[in-house]
Order: sequence, then structure tokens, then C-alpha cells
Amino acid sequence: MWRASKGDAVSYWPDCDIPEFYDETYPRAKKEHRCCECYGIIKAGERYARCVGKFDGAIFSEAQHTFCRDFGAEVNRAWGDDGKCFIAFGDINNSIANASEFAGPEDVIALQAMWAAIRARGRRDAVKS
Repeated sequence: MWRASKGDAVSYWPDCDIPEFYDETYPRAKKEHRCCECYGIIKAGERYARCVGKFDGAIFSEAQHTFCRDFGAEVNRAWGDDGKCFIAFGDINNSIANASEFAGPEDVIALQAMWAAIRARGRRDAVKS
């Protein structure tokens, strides 16, 4: 489990707080969950990212498809991630929109296209359930 220590950075913005603790696991779902990014269904038996921690005094626990989590890492790289940053849960859309501050227009267009495909997959999975 990651615990914040003085000097750790987990945000691009210097005035942001860092979480008191953070843990990420990749269990198999015992029941259906809803992905906090694409809002699609994480089916029972599927591996997913379970992220828990405490930020700004509030405990959080989020479930994400592994492909949504991986895509978030791609968006971080477009932002110039140094390995200590992350996108706020459920905030990939805003992060892509703001990526133009750091990435070229071709990269932003590619990220938007990949995200549209991921969102469409999540909607298809939700309809099938």
C-alpha cells in the first residue's frame, strides 16, 4: 500500500493535496460492478482495478475496467506523467480535453478516438447484461 510522505507528488497542480493512503489491486469480480470511468458493467469473473484510499479527509473505493485504467495511464503519459500522477476517478473526459496544454493536436485526437471506442464498449456491455 502506498502511503504519502513529505515531498511525494501525485498531481500536476502544485497546490493539490496528496492522499493519506492509496492501494490498488486487481481482483476478479465476485459480482457485477460499475466502472467509474466508462460507466460500463464489470462482469462477475472479470479482472478489474479496485482503487481505495483517503483523500482530503474522505475514504474512496472505486472500480475500473482494466482497459479503462490502462487508458488513464495513456492520458497521464500525454500529460507528461512522471510516474507519480494520476487522473481523478471519473475525470478522463476533462483530462483529455485539457491534454492539449501538454500534447500535440494529433495526440489529443487519438486519445479522443480511443476513449470513444472504450465508452462504446462499456455501453455495449451494459446493454448485454
